[in-house]
Amino acid sequence: MNTRKKIFAALFKAREKKVKLKDGAVVVFQGESPETGSPVFGLSKDREERFPLPKGTYETEDERFFKVDENSTFQGFVSKPENNSQINPQEILDGVGEMIKEFDERLEKRFAELQKKFGFDEESPELEKLLNDNEIKSNRNE
Repeated sequence: MNTRKKIFAALFKAREKKVKLKDGAVVVFQGESPETGSPVFGLSKDREERFPLPKGTYETEDERFFKVDENSTFQGFVSKPENNSQINPQEILDGVGEMIKEFDERLEKRFAELQKKFGFDEESPELEKLLNDNEIKSNRNE
């Protein structure tokens, strides 16, 4: 890197403010202090690479909250988050699993009702013929 680029990089970095988040991550604000509309970047764990900070509300190490919009720009400090944007992936998986279980139970119940009503068992040739019907196939593909 030539001298001019080194000087420019040093001046540019001098106009940044690094802030540690409660979870240990580090974010970088452009300028000497965060200003509404200024870009906000996250730093990789090795602190070598930057990435645009995703939209959300973040908590700093000193328990202050700030918002970032969809363009990765600082939108100001807030007294507390409007909603907790921290989503627990396990809660989502548990919820989806419960929905699938409920759907499966309803499907089995409905299938048993149809078996009783039409007198089919799972190995019935009539049931196989019904499932292979072109009209039903096209409805299943939609």
